[in-house]
Amino acid sequence: MLSITIKRLMLGSAYLLAVAAAPLARSTAATVSPQLASATLLGDVVDPNLQRDSCGSVKWDTRVLWTCRDTEILVNQSVSLLVYNNTLAAFISSSASYTNFKADGTPDVVAVDYDQYGYDDELIMYGDNGETSFYPLQSDECNSNEAGNCNDGTRFALWPSVPPTIASQSSDGTIVAYTFIRVEHITDTLGVVNPDPPTSLYRLDYSPDVQGVGDTLPSVSLVDEEFWSLNAFAYGDYGTVTHDGYMYLYAETSAYNIALAKVALGDVEDKTKYQYYVDGNWSSTPPVNVNDTSAYLDHPGAGGQGTYYWSSLWECFVRKTRRGVTTLLSTPRRCISSSLNSLENGRFQGTSG
Repeated sequence: MLSITIKRLMLGSAYLLAVAAAPLARSTAATVSPQLASATLLGDVVDPNLQRDSCGSVKWDTRVLWTCRDTEILVNQSVSLLVYNNTLAAFISSSASYTNFKADGTPDVVAVDYDQYGYDDELIMYGDNGETSFYPLQSDECNSNEAGNCNDGTRFALWPSVPPTIASQSSDGTIVAYTFIRVEHITDTLGVVNPDPPTSLYRLDYSPDVQGVGDTLPSVSLVDEEFWSLNAFAYGDYGTVTHDGYMYLYAETSAYNIALAKVALGDVEDKTKYQYYVDGNWSSTPPVNVNDTSAYLDHPGAGGQGTYYWSSLWECFVRKTRRGVTTLLSTPRRCISSSLNSLENGRFQGTSG
């Protein structure tokens, strides 16, 4: 039975749900309409000293790595007096944490005495974020503070929408992974300076021999601040799938149009090696810009943050979002229009259990 661990972020904590998939009769049909058999609330996912916006997660060697958006640094479970005054100690644009598995492979949920959010069970997050953003801001992104706040009232909000995508993992636990992040430049009224901004590519490196298996987080380096340029499709920021030696990268435009590219797992940093799905075929020539309708994909779902998974039970790729569950065909190239209702109106991300 496929089990997916799903969380919903709320004021620094998260709901942890175990979701059971209903088996499907084997069919030669091109589409799959999966059904969720049940959902069981396991507990609260929380780091008591961090208050976070939405997170995504990925299986990371013997643990789970979570990457999160805006994070307030708390002191003894209360907001520091330094919050929102542009100092390093209180507010960072991204953070990361680990969680553990039990010996049987289930999340290491522990019983607590009715925590501050009203739960009896918690999955404890841990990791040394220090006072800097996990995905570092650059000098032209108002990085004199770790929130990206600029003197003119605007802000560079480097918000990860997708968990890190693992490109390689060695037998000793060494991992190379990548994250694509749109360089959102927002106004003081939460408008955007550029609706379809450039996209940065970050690389994550981890080795048990270097970082160990404690609080030290993977190292993060910037590959290219504008890997995808202004008004180009932000491939990889909407979602990723790894399949048969390739990374498939989905993009969503400000007008909610979806596009797709792919690259061999060993060539993620080389933009000349990418192929783009245009007019129903793979091409080495990228679309002109986000208005190039030949690149638009008939993708299910209503957009927003989410995570793709391969379901061996359903024999298809599954995308779980805050608006519901959608399925893809057995290859990531084409999508179907079937969608399931969401479990509830929350913001969901997940990790395979």
